[in-house]
Formats: sequence, C-alpha cells, structure tokens
Amino acid sequence: MRHLPFSFGFTRNVAREMKRLAEALDAGLPAEDLFAEPFCFPRWLYIRIANSGWQKMARANGLDPEELFRKIPADPGDSPE
Repeated sequence: MRHLPFSFGFTRNVAREMKRLAEALDAGLPAEDLFAEPFCFPRWLYIRIANSGWQKMARANGLDPEELFRKIPADPGDSPE
C-alpha cells in the first residue's frame, strides 16, 4: 500500500482544521475552538468493520458467527422446543 498524504481520504477534515490552527498560531492570532468530524468514513463501512471483530472472536472461541444472532428467550419457560 502506498503512503497517502494526511490531507487525503478519511483524515482530510482533521488535516484542514490543523492547518487552520497552525496558520492562526503563525500569525500570532488567538486560536479559536476548531471542530471537525474526525474521519470522513462511511457509516456502513464502519459498522461492517466493527462487526467483523465479533465474528472473528466467535470463530476463535469455536462458535459459528451465525450463533451471534440467535435470540435468547426472556423467560426460561418460553424456550423454543
């Protein structure tokens, strides 16, 4: 994988705000509060990657990843037959 600049891709908002902060400090101006979304990362991809960890952990513990979606009855008397 080739190296990408900090101001490209998922980190571009953070890089833009850090540049604004550096310019303000260089000019001797007071630094205002800067806010940026930390990453321009698609929500669906974040969720998919986060869920893959559970599946990997299930396999490592001898479970089928599908068992993670199994519903547990709220009342022991309601168990499926």
